[in-house]
Amino acid sequence: MKKYYFILCLLLSLASSCDNDDKDVPYVMQAPPVGAVFEDSSLSIRFENTKFVSFICLDPDFNESGLARYTFKDGVVTILNPYGKQITQEDVTEPYFVKFEGKFTSSKKMEADYFFVGKHEMYQACGHFLLWRTSPE
Repeated sequence: MKKYYFILCLLLSLASSCDNDDKDVPYVMQAPPVGAVFEDSSLSIRFENTKFVSFICLDPDFNESGLARYTFKDGVVTILNPYGKQITQEDVTEPYFVKFEGKFTSSKKMEADYFFVGKHEMYQACGHFLLWRTSPE
């Protein structure tokens, strides 16, 4: 009887050790989510294609929108600053991102650090934000 009990315990421990525990494996999105929309309380971003995102400021007092080029690698999105730096207030005729770096933590969630500037710097949003997917998959 002890022999059968030992074999049963051995098989159960072997089966439990073979469980695939994905909790420690970080999520890495392999390709940009073309067509998907991600939003937080102040910004909405739509992945138009593999090179451009469109964005809309959700503040009702500053209805800013535009198009920006981005790069994507290993689940990290970087929206490129079209000027390469922050420019003067008078030169800001279109809204743009001074900085945007986002990392997908799941297919429905992106953590991002960004600094967004509206026309003539009348609106600015910056900080660490959690953007949620609002479009269907």
